[in-house]
Amino acid sequence: MMLYLGADHAGFHQKEALKRFLTTRKIEFADLGTDSDAPVDYPLIVEKVIEAMDLKADQAIILCGSGQGVAIAANKFEGIRAAVCWDEKVAKETREDNDSNVLALPSRHIQDEQAIAIAQIWLTTEFTNEERHTRRINEITKLERRER
Repeated sequence: MMLYLGADHAGFHQKEALKRFLTTRKIEFADLGTDSDAPVDYPLIVEKVIEAMDLKADQAIILCGSGQGVAIAANKFEGIRAAVCWDEKVAKETREDNDSNVLALPSRHIQDEQAIAIAQIWLTTEFTNEERHTRRINEITKLERRER
């Protein structure tokens, strides 16, 4: 498994804090930008992250001010289940019930320590594989593949 990181300018500093945490935990990751707090368009960063992912094995953490913009952009890609998480309980639930493969963090609304705690729970929580959750994920997959 590879963990991909991406952030816009609002999430840059928190991404750097996450990188320090991941390094101390010896978790392999790839940072796909941005490299400063200079303004950048988050859809371009998200695209790099999602395009790099192997959907069967990889995960990603993406950051922006609210977490919403990066999540919306990521969820435009088939097979992505990006979830905005603002606390550990939500992070655990979205992994157990929704098998989220992308964590979106709201950098302007949480502190670095909280982002690290959320990421740690999200990275260590497994999908339950319960029939009702698998059924719902399959229904989501049908929605994203339908013609409009």
